[in-house]
Amino acid sequence: MKIQLEEMYKDPVTGGGNEYWIKEKYQENCLRRMSHYAVMTINIKKFRKYHLRYGKIASDEILKEIYDILDGFLHENEYLSRIYSDNFVILLHRENKEALVQFIYDTDWAGYQCEDPRIYMKIFFSFGVYMIDNPDDDFHTALNKAELARTMCGHVHLRNTSYDFYSSSISKRYLHDCDIEEKAVEAVNQERFTPYLQPKVRLSDEKIVGA
Repeated sequence: MKIQLEEMYKDPVTGGGNEYWIKEKYQENCLRRMSHYAVMTINIKKFRKYHLRYGKIASDEILKEIYDILDGFLHENEYLSRIYSDNFVILLHRENKEALVQFIYDTDWAGYQCEDPRIYMKIFFSFGVYMIDNPDDDFHTALNKAELARTMCGHVHLRNTSYDFYSSSISKRYLHDCDIEEKAVEAVNQERFTPYLQPKVRLSDEKIVGA
C-alpha cells in the first residue's frame, strides 16, 4: 500500500510510517470505530544476528523486505509501522479472532518463505495482539497490552513463531511475577532466607566429602 508521508512521519528504513504516524492513525480510526480493530505488535526473533553478520545496510534491507511482506496482507483502513529496531505495529480491522490468527499464519509463512537467501526459512516472529475493547485506552496503553501478550507468551524464547492475545489474566500473571520478584529481593535484604547446604556423601565409605 503506497502512502505519501511528510518527513516527520516517515520511517527512514522502510519508507513507511513511523510511531508518530501510526499513533495518529490509532486515534483517527481505532477509537472512533473500535469494533473489530486490534493492535498487533511483531518482533523478529534474534534479529541482532543479521545486523552482526551482514552489517547495518544489509539488515535494513531485510527489515524493508519484511515490512513489504507484512504490508502486502493489509486490507483497506489497516496500517503498518516499524516503530524501532525490528519491532512493527499493525492496526488490523478484522471480523474476529480467527481472522487475526489467520493473518498471523499467512504473514509468518510468507516471511519464512522469503526468497532472500540471507533469511530464507530462517525468519521467526513473535506476535502480540490486543483486541481493543476499552475506548479509554490511548495508543501507548493499547501498545503495552499487545506487547505484554507477546512477551508473556510461553513460546516467545523458542526457535519458532509464537503469538498470544491479551487478556486480564496475562496482566494478573505479570503483576504476580513482579510481586514475587520484589518480595524475594526484600527477603534477601532483610536476611529472611535461611541457606542450607546439601552434603555430598561418598558411597564407598559414607563419608561427607563436600556440599
